[in-house]
Order: sequence, then structure tokens, then C-alpha cells
Amino acid sequence: MKPNSSSWLSKPFLTSLLLGIGGFLYGYDSGIITPSLALKSFLTYFGNPDAPLRGAIVSVYQAGAWLGSASVGITSDRLGRRKAIAFGCVWGVVGGALMAGAAHVAMLIVGRLLVGFAVGTITGVAPVFGAEIAKA
Repeated sequence: MKPNSSSWLSKPFLTSLLLGIGGFLYGYDSGIITPSLALKSFLTYFGNPDAPLRGAIVSVYQAGAWLGSASVGITSDRLGRRKAIAFGCVWGVVGGALMAGAAHVAMLIVGRLLVGFAVGTITGVAPVFGAEIAKA
């Protein structure tokens, strides 16, 4: 029995959906910190960081994304596209765990740097992988 390729659960649809998560993560992770920094409980928990430290918390994500996107060519050439996406996902999980369990600002900053690196890697390689597997 041949699977129905026109189904919304077809392999191309699911693949493009999963590849699109990289773009979603970029927007979500870069935007979620702003409302968090407005919460009094968040600021109190992290010792009321001053403005430069809050700026570092926000901007280190973009620095990580830059590093991830700058290294994606080498990473995807050495590992292949699928493994490069998995490589980015691993760093995203590690960074997310650090942010979720952050006991102090340094853990939060390192977590955001790693998540930024992951998103830079994934958003750099996912479109290339999608183009490579697309039917001509």
C-alpha cells in the first residue's frame, strides 16, 4: 500500500515544519527575555542587575547567534547537514537547561549564549538542508 503523498502528514510537510522551528526559535528566544526583564520577581531573583548587566543578558544571545551562523559552514561541511542541525539542537538543550536552572546571572548569560549559538547554527543550516532535499 503506497502512502498518500498529498496528506498533510506527508514527509515533505513534516520535514518543512520541523525545519521551520529554527526560525520560530530565533524569534521566540530573542523576544522572550524582554518581558522577563520587566518582571519584578525576575529582577529580584537575579539580584536586581543594573542596566549594563541587563543589556548583556539581552545581547549575549545575538552574540551567540552570530558565532553559530559564522561557524555553520565549517560545521555543516564536516558533519553534514542533518548532524549539523542535531549539533545545534544539543547546544540549544544545554543552553535551555542552564537558563531554566540558572541560580545566578552568569548561568543565565552562558545559557543565552549557548541558545543563541544553537539558533545561529540551526537557522544557517536548515534552509540549505531544505533546499538539498527538495524535489526538483
